[in-house]
Amino acid sequence: MKTTLGVFVVALLLNCAHAAIVEVGAATAAVQSVTVTLSSAPPSGDIVVFCANQSGVPTGTFIWPSGFSAISGLSNIDNINSNDAIGCNYKVAGASEPTSYSVSGGSGAYTSGVIYVLSGRNTTSPFGAISSTGPIAHANFPITLAVTGVTAASGDDVIEYIGFGGSYQTSDTFTFTAPSGFTNAGATYGTTSYTPLAAYCAKANASGATGTLGGTMTDTANTGAAYAAYVIAVAPASSGGQKGGMFFADNFRPKIPAVAAAMFMPLSWSINRRNKRAAERRAEARMAGNWKRDSRSGIIVPSTSRENGDE
Repeated sequence: MKTTLGVFVVALLLNCAHAAIVEVGAATAAVQSVTVTLSSAPPSGDIVVFCANQSGVPTGTFIWPSGFSAISGLSNIDNINSNDAIGCNYKVAGASEPTSYSVSGGSGAYTSGVIYVLSGRNTTSPFGAISSTGPIAHANFPITLAVTGVTAASGDDVIEYIGFGGSYQTSDTFTFTAPSGFTNAGATYGTTSYTPLAAYCAKANASGATGTLGGTMTDTANTGAAYAAYVIAVAPASSGGQKGGMFFADNFRPKIPAVAAAMFMPLSWSINRRNKRAAERRAEARMAGNWKRDSRSGIIVPSTSRENGDE
């Protein structure tokens, strides 16, 4: 029974460790710079991925926050509908991060931004497979998307970002339906003409080929748009820290160390008690001359009774 309990506790704790925290913030502004605000500052060691869409300029000129770097193999995608561009940067969170980050577009551009915060990821080589799609030619809504997927490694979290380019009416209301298996879908857009439109979603603990990612974007005014997209697999930590998947959570930050302490305390006490009693029995047997040396382990054990003693 005690062995079974130990396996159960370890398995439960590993499942808790899979609860890597992910938050997504999004914002759109009818000005050159946009600020995305998170519910809390990213903890040290988290991966912060910042994607942005700008309209009003054919070539992306993004000014990222201090400390952000380009993702290897991922470039800006320009000329979306001839007048929009998307880009993406990232950073490994330090000891003192803000709760908001800003990105600016080129002169005269309107900008939108989406931030993904991922915990339990590899901080040395954060990214596995990546893909870029587009620009895909202008089409009327509803648009059935066709985004190039990736082949994710075990434990990868996959994020998808889609930037649209087009002329929308101020009364438009957009709805994004994520590809199958992806959750936490959202769209960010403004109520001023030419403000950029973007969509986002993610898949936790993805493994294997995602295939072409579908999904749809609809609007109430039946206008149209072109689009481009990024799909990024974010690798789990190679050792230590939290492992595995992620949740999009508003205020969910599991206290794993406290849970571990509470669960392991009775089991640890029981194991220590058994070890102590076994050592006492070996000492008593040796003093009484009633002992032998185990042929496999070399440990001194009583010759007529079990080593661990009764409980």
